Order: sequence, then structure tokens, then C-alpha cells
Amino acid sequence: MKLHILGSNSNGNGYILEGKSQTLLLEAGLPLKDVKEALNFDLTKVVGGIVSHLHGDHSKCASDFIKNGIPLWMNLETAEHIANGKSSSLIFCITAGKQFSIGEFKIIPFSVKHDVPCLGFMINHPESGNILFVTDTHYIPNRFKGLNQILIEANYEASILDNNLYDGKIDNTRYQRVLRSHMSVETCVEALKANDLKGVQNIVLIHLSPQNSDADLFKSKVVEATGKNVHIALKGLVIDFSLNPY
Repeated sequence: MKLHILGSNSNGNGYILEGKSQTLLLEAGLPLKDVKEALNFDLTKVVGGIVSHLHGDHSKCASDFIKNGIPLWMNLETAEHIANGKSSSLIFCITAGKQFSIGEFKIIPFSVKHDVPCLGFMINHPESGNILFVTDTHYIPNRFKGLNQILIEANYEASILDNNLYDGKIDNTRYQRVLRSHMSVETCVEALKANDLKGVQNIVLIHLSPQNSDADLFKSKVVEATGKNVHIALKGLVIDFSLNPY
């Protein structure tokens, strides 16, 4: 299994889990051409995609995916937003706590704490083991066991955000929204420490704010706290997500 990073910020979010015979898309915030380029213009293995919520940086290209025959799974609010009153046989509504499958990928969605209804996902595949994918939440209400790979938001650092407010680089409205809807690196570290990391091979820090983050600092904080292999989600990065037995 390989993880492809197409993009991971407010300009657009998209990731690919490419298996030997089946491929799953995570988010639809970037054009389908980006997916095609990452997969050498071969979409034959793509079995579908999941979308966490309706905000444009995660869903704005969903209609294009659907027009090209790629089925997408999402919560009701996101489905209504994307469908815009039209019906589609390629949009599937999912509910937190109810497992579903897309090909060989077994997925359990769970609710997270954003400013619109948003889902995190536990994704299982024989090639990768258990993958935790969580973005756009100010904390994770769940705990997980048996994790092998983690994609987790680390959007901002508290002191950087505070300084940007004091310096007038962001206004109070944006400041308060970030606090209520995104995860700080401090909260990210606490969330990781609260979970079972024994079998974790990779931790990928996603959705870093261009203005309120420091990639090197974030990576060092998470490495120090977990002792794991930590990556920053940069466009074009490909990470081996194959499950290696211990």
C-alpha cells in the first residue's frame, strides 16, 4: 500500500491509498487531474472515495469525480451539498458508527468536532492494517486500538496563533474559528499519546495552516512524544503504508 499526498491545506485536500489491486481516494478537494497524474493516468484500480465534510477544500471537486464514474461516500449534509437537489447513484450516505466497505477497504466513520458535521475514519485493508484518518476537528473524542498508520491534523501551534492575532495578521473572528474547529499540535500530541501506538509504523501530520504552523517544530514535537516515523503531508510525497509484521 502506498499513500500519495495530493495536497493538505486550505487550498485543497486530497490523498490516495494505492493498493496492489484496489485504490481508495480520501477527500475530493483537488481536481481529478491531480489524482490521474499521481496514478500515471490509470484509474482502473480506483474503487471509490470518502469525503469528511462539505467545506470546499475537502469537497469542491466531488462532482467531477462523480461525473467520471467514481463513487463517493459521505455524511448526509455533505451529500445534500454536493448533489444540490439532483440525484446520483454514485453518492452514498454514511453514518457515524456504522461500518461499510468499499471494495477490500473496511471503514468505520466517527463524528469529530468541527463547525459543520464532519467525520473521521478508521480504515482497514489487509495490505496496510488499520489506518486512522482524522482532519478538521479541535479534538478526537474517540480512542483506538490496533493502529498501524495515522493521518492526523496538526493545524496550528498555540503561541504562533496568539502572536498572529496580536500582530494583526489574523482577526479575532478567524482566531476563534480556528480554536473551535481545528486541532493544535499540542492537542494532536495528546491525542496520539492517548491511543495505542505499539503497532504504528507511520504518523502523517496533515492540514497544517500555512500561517499558524511550523512544520519542523511540529515534526520534532510528535517524534519526541511518540518515537515514531513522522511525516509532514507535503504535495507529491509518497509514503510506504505497507503492513510490516513485527
